[in-house]
Amino acid sequence: MSSGMHTFRSSLLSTVIACMSALTLFLSGCEDERVPREYPRVRTLEVTGITEEGALFSAEIYDAGNVEITEHGFTWSFTEPSVSSDERIYLGGFSGTGRFEAEISTALAEGVTYEVCAFVKAGEYTVYGEKIKFISLGSKAPVVTGFSPLSAGWGDTITVTGEKFSHRNITNRIYIDEKACNPFYSSDTLLRFVLPIEVEKTSNSLSVSIMGNIATANEKLLLITPEFYDYSPYEVLWGDTVTFTGHHLGLIGYYPRDGMLLNGLIRSGVACRSPGEVSFVIPGQLEEVSSTVSINYGPFSYTFPRSLTLLPPVADSIRPAEGTWGTTVILYGRFNMVMERNKIMFGDKLARIISVACDSAIVKVPDDLLEYVSKVSYQSAPFPASEFPGSFYLKRPEITGFSPAEGYVGERVTIRGRYFSKNAATVHIGGGQAIVRSANDSVIVCYVPGDAYGECDVTVTQMDYSVTAPGKFNSTNHVITGIDPPLPAFGETVTVRGTNFRPGTLIYIGPYQIMTLSQTENEIKFVVPEWLPYQAGSLIAKYINPNSGYNPESSFTYPGQFPVKDFTVTGVTPVSGEAGDILTISGSDFGTPYITFGSVQGEVLESTSSSITVRVPPLSAGEHTINVTIGDRTHACPVKYTHSSAWMQLADLPFLYDYGCTFDLGEEAYVITGGKTDTYDKEVYRFETSTKGFTRMAGTFRSGILNPISCTLGGKGYMIGQKSTSWTGIGFELFDPDNMTVSKLPDYPGSLNTNPCIIADDSVIYAGCGKIAIPNYFTWYKDFWKYSPATGKWTRLADCPYNVSFSNQVYIDGRLIFLGNSHDTGGTRYLLEYQPLTDTWKETVMDENEFDYWLLLGSRLGARVSVVNGGKWYVGFGDLYQTHEGYGYTNPDINNRFYVFDPVDDSWGTISNVVAPPRTFALAFSTGGKIYIGGHQIYKWYDFWEYDPMLDH
Repeated sequence: MSSGMHTFRSSLLSTVIACMSALTLFLSGCEDERVPREYPRVRTLEVTGITEEGALFSAEIYDAGNVEITEHGFTWSFTEPSVSSDERIYLGGFSGTGRFEAEISTALAEGVTYEVCAFVKAGEYTVYGEKIKFISLGSKAPVVTGFSPLSAGWGDTITVTGEKFSHRNITNRIYIDEKACNPFYSSDTLLRFVLPIEVEKTSNSLSVSIMGNIATANEKLLLITPEFYDYSPYEVLWGDTVTFTGHHLGLIGYYPRDGMLLNGLIRSGVACRSPGEVSFVIPGQLEEVSSTVSINYGPFSYTFPRSLTLLPPVADSIRPAEGTWGTTVILYGRFNMVMERNKIMFGDKLARIISVACDSAIVKVPDDLLEYVSKVSYQSAPFPASEFPGSFYLKRPEITGFSPAEGYVGERVTIRGRYFSKNAATVHIGGGQAIVRSANDSVIVCYVPGDAYGECDVTVTQMDYSVTAPGKFNSTNHVITGIDPPLPAFGETVTVRGTNFRPGTLIYIGPYQIMTLSQTENEIKFVVPEWLPYQAGSLIAKYINPNSGYNPESSFTYPGQFPVKDFTVTGVTPVSGEAGDILTISGSDFGTPYITFGSVQGEVLESTSSSITVRVPPLSAGEHTINVTIGDRTHACPVKYTHSSAWMQLADLPFLYDYGCTFDLGEEAYVITGGKTDTYDKEVYRFETSTKGFTRMAGTFRSGILNPISCTLGGKGYMIGQKSTSWTGIGFELFDPDNMTVSKLPDYPGSLNTNPCIIADDSVIYAGCGKIAIPNYFTWYKDFWKYSPATGKWTRLADCPYNVSFSNQVYIDGRLIFLGNSHDTGGTRYLLEYQPLTDTWKETVMDENEFDYWLLLGSRLGARVSVVNGGKWYVGFGDLYQTHEGYGYTNPDINNRFYVFDPVDDSWGTISNVVAPPRTFALAFSTGGKIYIGGHQIYKWYDFWEYDPMLDH
């Protein structure tokens, strides 16, 4: 409904309505309304002349009424047409009654069903006729006669003149070339629209489209592009407004890319605009002092010749200038409004920023501030930090009181006051630092420390400033006042005297906790344990408060070392014996003893305060000093102990036995070892039976074998072994003791990466088998060869059926005996015998139920002691890796287990009480009915031992 107008519609019932003088019908839109009878009546007639160029609308005013008709015409739409909002045509005033019509040639779409109403306007009312439906066949295009102005910029208003335009803005579609827009004013002869920013071409056609029918103006619309003159100011702070002048600037900001660019990267959106000015705010993201300035506006970019200068921020003032941790402080000045770009420091501590604007910042005083007077600074890149005038002052702590007034370790104490720090405050009670449980600006809760005694001051310290509470705190932690007796012996009862002992107080002597006998508030008793060292440490009483949250401890140390009465050794019985015998050592005030015979430990069987029973260990024959060690004190028995043994330690070797071997020639024995500067330059030593020492033979000889393995035949020695650690071959050489020479023989032709066995019978040399020459790898080889000194040739024999390590072989009683195994870490063990006449191997299983476990395990070891003495084979010691190079001290199973084999009945015996320490790659030979063992090629030992089987029971 139009403003100030009422609308009604006549119908075929108008006669009836006229008779109802008391009734008025008010209608809305195209509906009948109750109106006074004096208004005109109109009837819509059928639509005729329907063609593709339009249609003819007809109507009849059949009652002129008594109100002047100021306008009449037609309105049409898809449904419920209204003159105020739908298509319409005005025909002007009308007087009297009669027929009127209008030829409609626009705003009709093809194939669409419309409803049309005739209308008249009389006074403040619009009267409609009936709705008539028709199907349109289309209509003509509008007529464009011109537009003005012919040149315009974005945002300018353009007026288009012509004919047959729609009264509806939405129906009139205006095209500037391909850019579409709608007018903001429409009549049948006039359109007005604002030139949109989408128009980018300099010269453009202008068209009007109604219902798909297009009319184009004859003239071209020329675009006036926007222009910028300059900007100001040239020097700015973050948050300042920069204003640009020019023309046709009113639509900037329409596109997302529109805006001011600084250095081509940082964009600022429009703050304010008009046709002649546009303003932007300097963004906080800018971090260059000098910036190029450009503007994006629609499709255009503008760059300005003068750079923009960013001024440093201004640190003006602080309010308040005094406070405590967490105080809110407002800083005034000129700042960067992007929060994360700012850094505000109180001294060297970073403050938390609550908010920041161009001219102020709100921060919290840092909780970790550790200075009472701090300079406050502000920094935002690219500028260095600038300090605010004056300083910020932290308020110093004050104590008003504490409670309770007394307590012991772990009990809570509440201290009240103000200006406390929850992070920086430390509390001392009586000089002992108390653990702080919680703290805020006015209350500190702490625990009584364990090292506070009696009346104490309570002190709070913050950043080198201390304040003491009024009054004294009474600490009831325990105190030791004395011990009785002052010099106790092992096993004696000690009384500890003191005050405030609580149930559960523990006694320590040094690091050792001592079991207590009884406890009262003033006494604790305990027995000095026999295992306590003499210099154990001080006597300490410890109490842990189980009711406190962190199990605090109070510890009181009695001055000086806790004394224990020294022990004495008066004698030993018997004074001679053998390994396994039992001796009794007498004395007084014994604790827990450690007994040695020289350097060899004995087994303590029983100990009292006055006697010690000990088992004699395997020892070298001769005299030994018995040492008794208790705690950190050692006393020797006043008499020597004389030991009987088949083993005797001789003088150390006069040489380092390394990269060597021995030649056992019956009543003569020679030892070859690597030289001091070159392991291939071998030195020769002869064993002297009379002195049980060695004589160095003159000169050295050059060998091609790195670490030789040896045997003897016909009074000469034979050596075999790797030429180097790189498996460059296995050399074979002859040692002649008559002239002290070594000569090279044909190389061993067998597997080249082993340490092979070597053994001789009465006429030939046998070699082969062996483990790979890598420490912790277990690849075994079974090829077996013989060498004939007569022909100087090697011959391959039948392979050994099982794994055999070098030194696990012997020629005895006319037999070639070997120890073999089916697997390196387990499996069946065999006594193997090679039979030269048939080139075959005899196998005898060594039943694990009949033989010593370690004897069986020894079949996988190598580098062992292997000698013949008195018609028997003695074998033992050695190791699992059986390789001299590459493993240092990591070789497993280096041992001193020793066994004897009797070829008469193939029986084995275990030699007990072996005194010589475990070793591998040892020198070993037999002469004069005794066996000699010494050295250790891995650990570089020099010790030398004699074993006499005739003395071994």
